[in-house]
Amino acid sequence: MRAPDEDLPVAPRDESEELELEARDMEDFRAARPPGEGALERSVGLARVLRLTLGETPAPIHVGRFVVEEKLGEGGMGIVYRAQDPELSRSVAIKLLQPSASRRTTERTLKEARALARLTHPAVVTVFDVGIVGERVYFAMELLEGGTLLEWLAAHPECDAEALVRIFLGVGAGLQAAHEAGLVHGDVKPHNMLMGSDGRP
Repeated sequence: MRAPDEDLPVAPRDESEELELEARDMEDFRAARPPGEGALERSVGLARVLRLTLGETPAPIHVGRFVVEEKLGEGGMGIVYRAQDPELSRSVAIKLLQPSASRRTTERTLKEARALARLTHPAVVTVFDVGIVGERVYFAMELLEGGTLLEWLAAHPECDAEALVRIFLGVGAGLQAAHEAGLVHGDVKPHNMLMGSDGRP
């Protein structure tokens, strides 16, 4: 004798049902935990689900004066978001320090971000603003549309050795300018080298 549900056809859930369930789970999760670590990440994720499933326009999520639009990436030190600067009507990248960062790391990052904001060089990302949200340091930077060097090279297979040398010379010049300003990158690799849409490293 077979179990009552054995071999019965199961109707597949469509994507909207899955996302609606995810939205409910995220709402329950957010309600169960007080604001603090990861609150912004949960809010951004929930806003995305609401847009996809319910067609709703969620309340704006702010970091300082900037309005967060979407998550772009995450690394060991921080999370990067695309955001809008409503005062200057431009897109920016917001880097937010990981919530697990120690107080010492937070203080050092804030000091370095302020020093970086005073540095102007064609091969160094421009920093527009630095601040603290929640106890987490953030800085608003120039948004580069060309991706990382690895992504840019994959999209430009015609790039020859001479062009690659020019890119690395540009990166080296940017690092030299940073060193002269008292900053040491500490993790130089193609994954951390960004490209402008015009091919500027």
